[in-house]
Amino acid sequence: MSNNLGLDQVAENQAAKEVTINTATGQLDAALTELLSCDYTAGADITLTSTQYRRSVRFDAVNLTASGKKLILPAIKKMAVVTSAAANTQTLIIEKGSTQLLLLPGAAVILHTDGTTDGLVSLGTSSSAKKPYDVATYCNGVPDASEVLLRFNYPRAVTLPANLVGSRITAAVAATATTDFVLSKNGGSIATLRFAASGTVATIVGMGSDVSFAVNDQLMISAPGTQDATLADIAFTLAGVQ
Repeated sequence: MSNNLGLDQVAENQAAKEVTINTATGQLDAALTELLSCDYTAGADITLTSTQYRRSVRFDAVNLTASGKKLILPAIKKMAVVTSAAANTQTLIIEKGSTQLLLLPGAAVILHTDGTTDGLVSLGTSSSAKKPYDVATYCNGVPDASEVLLRFNYPRAVTLPANLVGSRITAAVAATATTDFVLSKNGGSIATLRFAASGTVATIVGMGSDVSFAVNDQLMISAPGTQDATLADIAFTLAGVQ
C-alpha cells in the first residue's frame, strides 16, 4: 500500500485509534483543499519541504518581482496546482531536478510529480498561461566577424523571459577570449550572449526583464565584430513562451 501523502497510520493494537484516524483524515483534507502562499518578497528561491508539498494542493506565488526565481518541488508523487499572481512582474520557474516549467504572471498550471529526481510534467495550463515556443540555430565552425547567425520573424506573439531563463547557448570548442554575441529585437540590442575566455557556456548580460515580440517582430543574433580565434560549433536555443 502506498502512502505518498505521508498520512498518519493506525498501528497494530493501538489504543485510541480515533485520534490517529482523525489526524490522517485532516491531513488528507489539507492535501485536497489547502492553499500555500509562496511569498517572494525576500527575493530568494523557495524550496518546498515534503510536509508543505503534501499538505496543500495549490501553491500561489506572490510578490515575484526579481527575475529567475524558482519554486523547487520535492521528490514526492503528487498532483498540484501552481498559480502566479497577476501582480507579479516576472516569470516563475517551477523546478524539480533538471526539469523546469515556466509560468507567467496571472497564469496557472496543473502539474504532476512522479517521485523521481526529475519527474515533473505539466498536465494543462489556464487560458492566460503561455505555451513553450523555442527558437534555435547552429553555427558550424568559427563564425565570421559580424556574421548574422539568426534572423527570425515571429509568426505569433512570443515572450522571452528575463535573463533568457530556460535557454541554452553552448559551444563545442571554447573561446580564447571573452566573446560577445548580440541578441536584438527589430535591430535594437536586448541582451549580450557572453562566452568567457576558455568558456563553452554563454551567460546572459543586460536582460533583466521579459521582452515581448509581436507578430512580425524580428529576432536576430549577430557575431562580434572581432572574430575569436577558437570559439566554434555554437548552438543557440532560446526558450520563449507563447
